Amino acid sequence: MVRRLRMESLEDRRLLVVGAFDVPEIVPPGTVFDGVVALDYSNSSDGTTLSSGCSGSLLFTGRHILTAGHCVTDGGGNLNVSNVQVVFEMPDRNYAFDAGTSVAPIDVPPAWNGNVGDGADLGIIELPAIAPFPAARYDIYRSSSELNDLYVFAGYGLTGTGAQGQVPGSGDIKRLGHNEFGNILNAANGDILQGDLDDGTAGNNTLGDSLGLDNGEAATTSGDSGAPAFLNGREIAGVNSFTSGGGNFFGQVDSLTRVSDFQAFIDDVLDDPADIVLDMNLQPAGTDGAQTNITLQLDPDNAGRTQLLVNSNEVWSAPSTQ
Repeated sequence: MVRRLRMESLEDRRLLVVGAFDVPEIVPPGTVFDGVVALDYSNSSDGTTLSSGCSGSLLFTGRHILTAGHCVTDGGGNLNVSNVQVVFEMPDRNYAFDAGTSVAPIDVPPAWNGNVGDGADLGIIELPAIAPFPAARYDIYRSSSELNDLYVFAGYGLTGTGAQGQVPGSGDIKRLGHNEFGNILNAANGDILQGDLDDGTAGNNTLGDSLGLDNGEAATTSGDSGAPAFLNGREIAGVNSFTSGGGNFFGQVDSLTRVSDFQAFIDDVLDDPADIVLDMNLQPAGTDGAQTNITLQLDPDNAGRTQLLVNSNEVWSAPSTQ
């Protein structure tokens, strides 16, 4: 039997995380997922409140957010986000960075045309200052062995279960789930990784892979928007792009941009020289009332790297220039 997959549009830019049988767990601040951020288009987030429209993840530079292209462009692939807050939930409070094209560059792959079905649905937002430490910085997955591998993802938005669908008013909370890459779709402008939401029956095993993992299996849907899918711990292998098959229910298929296809683009953006700004008002060490030591030095373990340290913790690094 061949199932016909229906693609759902992403016009509301919401990320929606649903679990198979249980609502996915909440991710509190103070974990390795502090580098997963909310994008607030209403610019209303502050130290204690948060609003989310898309999700993203902090790359290893400490200055760049990887998200979906449709989160920063219109339907034709043209940049259209001049102001957006990038919000980090940290143990002491939220840190909201004013970003967008009015503040710093946003980049999308040349192949991105606004059509999620064609692939290349990636965007990189440059932060105006170094992200708060110790929010995790993530590398990208650079291999090609994603198929049948277990991935973990975290993001903001509405939640629910595969049986009940989404729960109204349950968004703006970071949640965690996992799934399996059951298929790789060769799209026109870049590969798409896919995972389905299983309930243990063959009828809802849309991709024909395993019949389900456990109660922690989860999926995204209807406005899926930029959340990272991790392999090998902290390596971003996929970025949520779109969902097919009815949204929020068993049998749906999540489609994620295959990051390894775009490592050259990502490296090129991250290598672009720019002024480095350390705003201590956006660092936990700068708001705790204690003395702060800031050091710029060559990495003692690698003379080819320059480090910026806050209280002996590396918050930024880059290849040294002569």
